[in-house]
Amino acid sequence: MNIITCLVLNRPYNVSKVICEYLKENVRSGSGKYIMYPRFIMMMIDDQFKDIPKDAKDVLGLRNMTSETITRLT
Repeated sequence: MNIITCLVLNRPYNVSKVICEYLKENVRSGSGKYIMYPRFIMMMIDDQFKDIPKDAKDVLGLRNMTSETITRLT
């Protein structure tokens, strides 16, 4: 609700801080729920350690959705 309020009032809001706070809460609780944030964790690692070599097999390619792709999914 805070995010929507800030958007409506055109005020800055640090969404990354909110995500990081929830991440820290989940890590401290020991529940293993911090694994819910894999992309956010990857972004933090990429920011701290520039030019980490990546295995080409681990990179997912993006493709446009076509009617054929949608048909296969359904």
